[in-house]
Amino acid sequence: MTNLTPTDNPSSYLTSPANPGSGMFIWQLRMQCGVVIGGVDGVISAITGFSPLEEWVFKPLAGDWNALDRGAVAWSSAGRAVQAVANNIDALPGQIGDAWSGAAFTSFANAQATIASNLKELPGSCDAMSEMTSTLADLARTIAEFVAMIIKALSHWAMKMLASAAVPIAGQVAMGGWIAELGAKIATWVPKLTGMINAFVSFVSKISAVVAKISGVILKIDKILATLVKAVKLIDKAAQQTTASSAAVT
Repeated sequence: MTNLTPTDNPSSYLTSPANPGSGMFIWQLRMQCGVVIGGVDGVISAITGFSPLEEWVFKPLAGDWNALDRGAVAWSSAGRAVQAVANNIDALPGQIGDAWSGAAFTSFANAQATIASNLKELPGSCDAMSEMTSTLADLARTIAEFVAMIIKALSHWAMKMLASAAVPIAGQVAMGGWIAELGAKIATWVPKLTGMINAFVSFVSKISAVVAKISGVILKIDKILATLVKAVKLIDKAAQQTTASSAAVT
């Protein structure tokens, strides 16, 4: 019993995930919006310290995508760590051998086997969470980039419309065409953006289902561990009584 050696080291997999992103995504998107919108946003930000594009558009839609990327790495690492724990538990009976036997050992071994069995459900779920988190980050980026494209297109459209409207008579005649063009653009953008947002929300619900599964497994393991702790306390109490009885006889 004193020579038990873990077959694997779970903590070796639990390293802090590095930040894979450049941290410049918001700035890059602002530049994609074009000189007019990006320039106005830059001026407002310089004067007030508040960026409308960042605070009203990109932050709500994109969020901390680098944190999501780190989360994907962390979930993958957690899955490998859990697998290592399961491997260590599986190896226990062979390491104990016949050094411990009886009802207490049988109860202990059964509890360990149940824990290992439940733990083996987690690595696959952790891998799924890793892939989903990474996909969620990609979806968030895609939505933010699409919004940036819309803003850029609108700024170009507005500049052309204003230039045309500045021409006497001809600009007034052309106004109907400009309005029709704007209506056509919006009719194209809205369904696509709505579909992207719906896909994002749907994906979040799938992630919630996986999280619920992981939570359920952890809850079951927690109950088994509570039972195991009680059993260990009873074994310790019995051992103490046996020691006390032996001391009294001598």
